[in-house]
Amino acid sequence: MLLQIKQYLKTSLLVLMFSLVITVSGNIVFAQTDPEMQAKQLFNEGDYEKALPVFRDLARLYPDDEELNFYLGASLAETEEFTKSTYSSLRTASAKFPKAYYYLGQYFQATSDWENAEKSYQQFISTAKKKEVGNTRAKELLDMCKNKINPFKTPAIAIALPDTIQATDPVTQIIEETPKPELAIEIPQLLEDTVISFQVNSQIKYLKVDQFKNESSRQAFIKGWLIEQDLQAKLEQIGQLRQAYESSHDSVKTDLAGQILTLEQDTYQLNQQARNAYLEANEKEANYWGQASESEINNFRETIQRMQDSIREAATAKKLAATPTAPLVILTDTAVVQPASEMTPSADVVVYKIQIGAYSKTPPDWVQRQFKKLSVIRRIDQYTDNKGVTVYTVGELKNYQDALQMQKQVKLEGIQDAIIAAYKNNERISVSEARKITEQ
Repeated sequence: MLLQIKQYLKTSLLVLMFSLVITVSGNIVFAQTDPEMQAKQLFNEGDYEKALPVFRDLARLYPDDEELNFYLGASLAETEEFTKSTYSSLRTASAKFPKAYYYLGQYFQATSDWENAEKSYQQFISTAKKKEVGNTRAKELLDMCKNKINPFKTPAIAIALPDTIQATDPVTQIIEETPKPELAIEIPQLLEDTVISFQVNSQIKYLKVDQFKNESSRQAFIKGWLIEQDLQAKLEQIGQLRQAYESSHDSVKTDLAGQILTLEQDTYQLNQQARNAYLEANEKEANYWGQASESEINNFRETIQRMQDSIREAATAKKLAATPTAPLVILTDTAVVQPASEMTPSADVVVYKIQIGAYSKTPPDWVQRQFKKLSVIRRIDQYTDNKGVTVYTVGELKNYQDALQMQKQVKLEGIQDAIIAAYKNNERISVSEARKITEQ
């Protein structure tokens, strides 16, 4: 049966690996560990539709990154999505990327703003390299602007309903098919009393669920949190089943193995559902703060800083209250007698963590973006070892099997080189030594 489990895990890994293969124009392209590199490759090959969601996701987490905004705005323009987001992204990128003006020209031309379209094309032609200009339709599109010709799809601002709508009218069908709004999910008491760490963008982080500005994004976060509770319950159930499997008779091991594999599949799905819910919450809140004034942003950050200081002070006070007072030292004629608690060595505390990176310098930009994306759903801890290397980890588990499960999940979340690291009394030890200590 163990052989069957190993074969299943091997098959699952192969399926995951092959799912990362993308076919572009008849060529096979293997996905990179870095999603940004993969998206740029798709962009350069002209597959803008596949590149777009990745750049949209990254730009949400790094709203001030000029390069990401350029690729996002360019992808939107190449797919003829001329929206406010297209304009905003290209304006952010225009100071660093002259070609942003080429796509801004397309934006204005699509909206029949001929004057700004001409200015944008002319700005691109005068500032970009000749080879770059020659690889575009800039001069052709500029001539079209002068004749007020729009070759692009006009942005849909609103749908005008006809005076009389027939039963077969597409608009009627859309209205009839519109799903009814879901009932609001009440905030669970446990979540209401919990300090969260929800990173909206590089500047804004929430510590309480009532800090969400948009009710629909709050609902998405609550949904993700509830899914995560279900996920943790299933992981605990898997751990119990594994223990039962080790001590069970062969006649019931087949049934237990089937239950374990079914639950593992459920955890993968739940993990993805939770991630999607958190990303939905992040997107809507990021949109709000992207339009907020500098004053509002600074006031909110000051509020968060005061909350963090208060939490830190409370934790320190609690730790001091729990620390026993200095033990009495009893002096006798013959010796100093220490309390028994000091003579008894404390038990070794062994934990497993998932290491997601270790860097002697600041991590590369693409790694920071991966960490930022992961931090939406997991808390990332870090420490500096005695060699000056900063180690980044997630999780803190007492069971090796649980660590294996979390390692798989973290890999599915984008950190392909995640490894299990073991610690005894906060000191790094080998995983094999940790398993001997914990007898796992």
